[in-house]
Amino acid sequence: MKSVGILISIGLVLQVCFGSVYISELLAHTDPPAVDWVEFHNDGTLSVDMTGWTLTDTLGSAQGYIFPGPWVINAGEYRSLRATVFSPQNYPNGFRFSSLGEQAYLLSAGTSVACDTMVFPASRNGWSFIRYTGTDGRTNVVSSYTSTEAGPNSYPLAGANQGVVITEINFSPAPASVPWVKFTNISPIQFELFDPTFVNDTYQISGLYNNSDPPNGFFLPQNILLQPQESFYVTNVDATTFRTARSLPAGTKVYQVPNWALGTSGLIKLWAPDVPNFNNVSQIIGVPYYLRDSVAYQVGGGLPSDTDGTGNYLIKIADVSYGNDYVKWRSSSTPAPLCLSGNATDCPYMDACTVSACSPTDKCVYSLRQCINIQSDAQAAAYNACFPPVGGGTGCQYTTPLPLTPSTASSTLPSIACFAFALVTIVAAIGK
Repeated sequence: MKSVGILISIGLVLQVCFGSVYISELLAHTDPPAVDWVEFHNDGTLSVDMTGWTLTDTLGSAQGYIFPGPWVINAGEYRSLRATVFSPQNYPNGFRFSSLGEQAYLLSAGTSVACDTMVFPASRNGWSFIRYTGTDGRTNVVSSYTSTEAGPNSYPLAGANQGVVITEINFSPAPASVPWVKFTNISPIQFELFDPTFVNDTYQISGLYNNSDPPNGFFLPQNILLQPQESFYVTNVDATTFRTARSLPAGTKVYQVPNWALGTSGLIKLWAPDVPNFNNVSQIIGVPYYLRDSVAYQVGGGLPSDTDGTGNYLIKIADVSYGNDYVKWRSSSTPAPLCLSGNATDCPYMDACTVSACSPTDKCVYSLRQCINIQSDAQAAAYNACFPPVGGGTGCQYTTPLPLTPSTASSTLPSIACFAFALVTIVAAIGK
């Protein structure tokens, strides 16, 4: 996190280690011709001279890149440094960030004082990490919706690009009930919960019985395919018992987890397999996993306090919004319907970024990114401020919405022109 340090000199340009400069975005997994990079942001009101500062991934090591002079970052500026500058091939004592996850340190000039530290997990090729502070005040390092080198950061990875997400958590069931975690495919295409090339490599879930990340999580069975809006459950009982207890259809995907041990607080993570690592004789020596979704849960403390043994459980308010934010969850004893009609009873729970909730006269539509309700140019502008359009698109534009019925909503795109940022980009980015 950003930290306050020591003032070294005072002037129109400051040379300091204090809270105004921090690592704002980092890309640690690329294939040529793309390159890794790290981005810095000065959120203060004065320029900062970073001459003599050090960027490294190992404290107490001689490895690291020392910023040459003058290296000034102006007030409000985003500035990046590419691996072509700090890698061992191009800089004595250079280093590389690991795609398997590690940390980046920004050190003050001539000292080992860390001005800032970013700890990041394993990453998928081309996915950058950003710092995101949710509406609940918690700051996490998360995958970005789109990389924005040397510019303002995007919203966290969410919506169709995320694919499968956590949508329900019943961590402390009522007596005679059963616990579960529900996952839903929110993308518009079939989703594979395994590597289609290396089919034995399946998705993992951590936090169900310990806090260990891969390879110590719960491995999902092979060959699981989820259709758009289809869900699966993990629980501590067999599939038949769970379907009966929840009155679910016979074909509902349910997977029993041995040693189930959800407490009254914890962190659940969904991990996806990446391309295996090979040795020099083409033998697989390891499978890296990158984070698809994560949700921290507890009783109260920003989350609903009525989920401890009452029969209520946590339900994500908008499936396609960023989920590790307490205000994105509510408690209930019944599941929430999708926002598929212009009906207030079908669409009462809007994402926190939207301007207004549904009313019987509004046309509430279920988009690929979140449940949106745009009824004016002002609301479209507010939506774009929450979710910047990707790929240079124009984002949301208000048009007079046509009447919407559940049948047309589930089979056609909304009349609101909220997809000028190109569905092709979204579908191509979904991946495994």
